[in-house]
Amino acid sequence: MIGVRALDPVASAGQIVQFWNANIGDRFPLDERLWRQQVSMGKSESLLLAAFETGESVENGDAIMTAANQSLPALCATPMPLLGLAMAKRASGRDSGHAPLAGGNLSFILVAEQARRRGIGTALLGKIEGWARARGVVTLAMGQDSYHFFPGAPLGESSSAKSLLGFLDARGFTAGGAEHDVLADLGSLDFALLGRGVKRSPGYSVIHFRPELRESLEAFFMANFPGRWRSDTMEALDAGMRKEDLLLCIEDSTSLIVGFSRIYDNSSSILGPGVYWRGIMGSAPCGLGPIGVDESRRGLGLGLRLLYESLLELARRGGRVCAIDWTDLVDFYAKMGFAIWKSYRLYSKNLGGNADGPR
Repeated sequence: MIGVRALDPVASAGQIVQFWNANIGDRFPLDERLWRQQVSMGKSESLLLAAFETGESVENGDAIMTAANQSLPALCATPMPLLGLAMAKRASGRDSGHAPLAGGNLSFILVAEQARRRGIGTALLGKIEGWARARGVVTLAMGQDSYHFFPGAPLGESSSAKSLLGFLDARGFTAGGAEHDVLADLGSLDFALLGRGVKRSPGYSVIHFRPELRESLEAFFMANFPGRWRSDTMEALDAGMRKEDLLLCIEDSTSLIVGFSRIYDNSSSILGPGVYWRGIMGSAPCGLGPIGVDESRRGLGLGLRLLYESLLELARRGGRVCAIDWTDLVDFYAKMGFAIWKSYRLYSKNLGGNADGPR
């Protein structure tokens, strides 16, 4: 019989990482450092479910936690080998009308290859949908969550990728567009040649973040990127992100921040999405993103300049293979030698309910 129980994401970290890597570690190698970072920094209400074989049924209401951080019945580790894992989150924050957000995320759902076609994925998803509906979630997105692992359903020729797409299609999810991770080998780039193609509008400088710029940075984000880019960056600063890992474009005459770029290398204290899968990126992995420029300053070439300066900084640090995650701006990044590395399909499901009701 298959049991489904809530699993403590911290106490069970080793077992979770082992199961993950046994199934998709060749493409998305997970380690405990990344897992613990994502579950500890995330502020959203969440639920982690485990499926396992048991001699007695534990699929009952008492077996399911309402939130991963509440002290309700949950297993630190399953008594049997895992057969499946799934994680969901309820979007945190409130909309412009001060109502709780109606979105939720299926962070991932993973069933061991030898255990597929036994209804395990269906059981996990059913529990997650019930949990989400009880919290007013109207739309459940695949991935895309805060402190995510995936921006959507991974695409590819692997059996797990094909199985996931078929599973989502069959269970009422609607497919959307594609997003990509792009990759470049910084060691093979001719930075002198690339630099000649970068427009350098006078009156702007690219610098590292300094603590005294925090108030100005907050104002920049609120005016331009008030959502996740703001919250993730400010939370990372609070968690000890190095000032060298945040590049800023400054207007010299006013000292206003008009652009930003986050970068990561082997010694970064906070792992950014560009280096999540560093286990398959060689000995000198590095990453970049997000990156953005004040809308009123666009057209001056500041975005490409900030990208170039960021890559140059990573190369100076010894970075070699560089990834930029979750983008559809493939042509823009191709100007700096990037090509598609991984691709994802956006999926979402309407869980019913009134989008104008409880949010």
